[in-house]
Amino acid sequence: MVGAAFHAEGGERDGGGRWTSLDATADVSIQRDGVGAFGSLVWRRADPSGGPISDDFGIVVQASAYLPETDWEIFARYDVYIPDPDLPMSDPFNTVTVGANWYIHGQAARFTFDVVYFVDDSDGTAFRSLLGSAVVGYFGSDEPGQTLVRAQFQLLF
Repeated sequence: MVGAAFHAEGGERDGGGRWTSLDATADVSIQRDGVGAFGSLVWRRADPSGGPISDDFGIVVQASAYLPETDWEIFARYDVYIPDPDLPMSDPFNTVTVGANWYIHGQAARFTFDVVYFVDDSDGTAFRSLLGSAVVGYFGSDEPGQTLVRAQFQLLF
């Protein structure tokens, strides 16, 4: 499968001035004989009123494999957020993820468990504002090598 999307948004700021945001993504996914691969490239151009224009990028690469004669799938993923190098806090932010899906009732009920390793510290990146947010659920750190453990259950009905 191959996919692409584009999004444009803009508006007026409360204090005056206009802002715009342009986003685009392209991805490819391949699955054959229980083995899968996925890759994605994301671009965002932010043009805040009165601020510098920034071009940020993201890359995701993932591979997965079903374990024969089981309801389990293992996966590994690498992703990197690359902020505009001309802006403050522009260090890239890399993560590596490994995990497993347990398909309890086919695709209708699934339990996912994964471990995310933050290769870089988050303080030098523009991503820090998201990492420190309770909305996302991550805590930022000035130390590289942080680890995040996640679990989730998905039910399709």
